[in-house]
Amino acid sequence: MKKTIFTILFVTLLIYPIFSQTSSSNNKSKNKIINNKGEVIFIYASQVCGCTKRKCDLMEKELKSMQTNKKYNNIKFTKINYSENKDKAVTILKKYKMSGIPVCIIIDKEKKVKYSASSVLDKNKCTKVLDTLIKKENK
Repeated sequence: MKKTIFTILFVTLLIYPIFSQTSSSNNKSKNKIINNKGEVIFIYASQVCGCTKRKCDLMEKELKSMQTNKKYNNIKFTKINYSENKDKAVTILKKYKMSGIPVCIIIDKEKKVKYSASSVLDKNKCTKVLDTLIKKENK
């Protein structure tokens, strides 16, 4: 009985890394497919005052409604919590010359900014930009 349990555990430990590498490489290839038309980068903070928290929540709600729309399946949505990943957030904010929290940046596949917003998101402009990115690729 002990030998059987040990064998099962040993085989599991040998096989698990193989499957985890396979799924990791699959995720990378999926990201390439998803990101072929552009990316929406959302930077927010979880540890902020009430006013800023409401702005973050509102922007997140608007972006989530876009992200769940099937027509935007080929757009990558990246969410970065400034409170937990300050270095990454600051790097992106500097790269795209943005400030404030929350921030939404839409970039095309060449990494050019097509729309940016700080504090308040204009959902109509945002969806028009996303629609343009999709149409641009379909031509």
